[in-house]
Amino acid sequence: MRLLPLALLLALATTAHAQVEQPDAKTHWVVEWTNEGVPRDGHHLGLTWTRDMGPATTVVIFRRKAQPGTKLASNSIRVVDQKAQIIPAFMYPDTFKTEYQKAIDVSTQPIPAGTQLGVWTVVGSVDGDPAAPFIDRVEPDAVYQYVLVPAKRADKPDTYESLEGPAVITPPLQAAAGDLVHARWFQAVLAAGALVIVAIAAFVVRRRRAGANRPAEAS
Repeated sequence: MRLLPLALLLALATTAHAQVEQPDAKTHWVVEWTNEGVPRDGHHLGLTWTRDMGPATTVVIFRRKAQPGTKLASNSIRVVDQKAQIIPAFMYPDTFKTEYQKAIDVSTQPIPAGTQLGVWTVVGSVDGDPAAPFIDRVEPDAVYQYVLVPAKRADKPDTYESLEGPAVITPPLQAAAGDLVHARWFQAVLAAGALVIVAIAAFVVRRRRAGANRPAEAS
C-alpha cells in the first residue's frame, strides 16, 4: 500500500484556508497518511505533507486520541491567540468555557516531544516539508487526530518565536494493522520451520545413501 490521500482534508482545503484570518491564509496543504517506509506492526503511523507557500518553515506536530464518533467539519484549527500563545480553547476544548486555564507561551516554555498540553501531546517538529514520512509510534487499534502547525523557532531548543498558522487538523487516523509477514515472531517461526525441513531432507538423503552402500546379502 502506498500513499492514501486524506480525501476529506483535501476536499475542504480551499474553503477552510480561506476562512483562516492570517497573512498566509491561502496556503494550500496536502496531507497524506502513508504506509510506505513505515513499520507494518500496528504500532506506527506515517504522515507526509506539502505546502505551496512557506514550505521551508518548521512544522510542530500535535496528537490526541480521537473521540468516538469524531467527524471533521473543517480542516483548519485555531491554536494560538498571538505569536506563541497557545490558547486554552485548543488545549482544553471540552472544559475551557467552564474552567479557567491560562495560555502557554512556548517562546519561553520549551515543548519537546512528549510534552502534554491539555488533551494534546507534542510528538515532534520538522523543518520544512518532509521528503520521508514523519513516523509516530502509537497504540495498536487506537484512533488519533494530528494537528500540524507552521512555526518559527526561537533561540532556545524546543521553543518557538511564533506559531504562524494556518494550522491543519487531520481526520481520525489509525495505524495499519500488523502484517504477519512483517512480524518478528512469524519470521522466527518461518526460519525455524525452514531449518526443520532442511534437517529432515538431510536425514532422508543420508538414509538413502546408507541403503545404497549396504553390501548385498548372499542368497
